[in-house]
Amino acid sequence: MQHFIEHYTGLGVDAILLAAHETVYPDVLQCASGYPVNVFPFQCNRFDCLQKHAIEKELVKQFGVCPDDYVIYCDIDEFQEYPAPLTEIVRIMDERGLWALRGYFIDRLAADGRLATIRPEPNIFSQFPVRCRLSRNLLHAWDQKIMLCRSRFDLDSGHHDTHNAQRDEVPIAGEYIVHHFKWTQGLVERIRERIATGAVASKYIEECEIFLKSYDCKRGFDLSDGRLGILR
Repeated sequence: MQHFIEHYTGLGVDAILLAAHETVYPDVLQCASGYPVNVFPFQCNRFDCLQKHAIEKELVKQFGVCPDDYVIYCDIDEFQEYPAPLTEIVRIMDERGLWALRGYFIDRLAADGRLATIRPEPNIFSQFPVRCRLSRNLLHAWDQKIMLCRSRFDLDSGHHDTHNAQRDEVPIAGEYIVHHFKWTQGLVERIRERIATGAVASKYIEECEIFLKSYDCKRGFDLSDGRLGILR
């Protein structure tokens, strides 16, 4: 949580809106203290993609975000990187009347390939230095992500694409990356729990099953496996 808040504060966003289940709301509120973060509690027994999407839209509405304001929709394990300062990206998008901007996942793994615990120090990029294309190459998952879009437009529940906005033009040439820190301790248990509740789509279940078959709980990922798409 702290890494996430510090990263997006460093990008220069105007405000961070966090949705926290009522069971962890006090802890999240304490962690966010002292930062430009607004924490909104929610209740639910089954947190599926449709409910997540509805909660995000309600957050934007409650905070008074205007239709033409730019919003970054992202999960807590997604850290965006732009080829220029975010203020410059937004300025050019405004000038050109651009609606949305897309990027792509770069998965981040610990140096030994294991699902490591996230520690307070050092920074999260140093803790997970291995860059790869695990989501795309191994899981055959859609690794495109909408990084930035005007509030008036709708995204699909996974933030992979828009329903009603152009997103092909880029304001500045370069890489638009979403660093994906999903591969951390407890993931196996979280995935099995989500599958058991049935709160996921069939495609997601397929991806999870590939992961569970490929990951060795004792040894971790085999970093010599070409399917991981390690980036040098």
